[in-house]
Amino acid sequence: MKKLWYIRTITFSIFICFAAQTNAAVNDGSPYLLDNKVSCLAEPSLCLSQIDANIPTIKKYSTQWYSLINLKLLAIWEVRNTKKLKEEIHKYVDLNDAPPVFLTTVYTLHAKMLFSDGDVAQGTLYANKSVELIKKVNEVSFDADRSAEIIILYNQLNQYENAIEFITWINKRIARMGPNHYFPKLQTAIAHTYISIADYDLALKHYQYALTGFIETKYLLEAAEGHHNVARALQGKKDYIAAILAFKKALKWMNPALKVGDYTIEAKNYTQLRLIETLQQNRQYLQAKLLLKEINPEYVNKSTLALYQQLKRNQLSH
Repeated sequence: MKKLWYIRTITFSIFICFAAQTNAAVNDGSPYLLDNKVSCLAEPSLCLSQIDANIPTIKKYSTQWYSLINLKLLAIWEVRNTKKLKEEIHKYVDLNDAPPVFLTTVYTLHAKMLFSDGDVAQGTLYANKSVELIKKVNEVSFDADRSAEIIILYNQLNQYENAIEFITWINKRIARMGPNHYFPKLQTAIAHTYISIADYDLALKHYQYALTGFIETKYLLEAAEGHHNVARALQGKKDYIAAILAFKKALKWMNPALKVGDYTIEAKNYTQLRLIETLQQNRQYLQAKLLLKEINPEYVNKSTLALYQQLKRNQLSH
């Protein structure tokens, strides 16, 4: 891969300052969930409440303010509340002088929202902006989660050769940093690439690494989606029985999170739709029909509505 890029000393200084603040408490009296990204995303709903309580006490556009808003955006994404995220992201997308780490979060999530709305042109614009900025930041200080976002955005742009090339570069860089499951979000992104090119064996391998990591780090919602991802790889391998069991595990993890507001019904419904699809593929039409009745189409995300309609048609033909 071509040599990554040079970044000016001033950007390096801004990043170090911002990163240090993100990994420290906002002040000595701050709730523990604001100590760092890991603790916040482990309990995103509660973390959001703590952020909202602290924001009024912080000077706007200060390093601490950017740190809290960065955590807020990540926590909103964690619970998959796309409506709230769209409303929030528009407040910051034009802050071009913000710290680079903050902008990588904003551009990445904005690109995802645009893609989900079918705005490919604008999504591509912000995806490319995010990729370039993330690469610059990573050249100064490696962050596995930011590397994962590069891979995800390459996939959304259908640039799979670039994704594989970057994965090769990343694998060399992390080879001595510990077991693969230490980087669960990165392993998820790698697996997404392989499932996109129908290499289901490699996808399953990396999804299993990710699931192990999410369980160990107690990222409960990510672990729920980890079971979903493992199921998708098994579904691709046509191992429908194992896939059905994995989807059911995912739903078991999601249901309590849904009750306490740590997850959205739209996100949970997507997993149920994939379970129904797999049941149909395994000719278990009665179970599929009963589960489909439980889903209110008003709570199906726009991006998965076509899947819902296809499953309805399949049901009518059996």
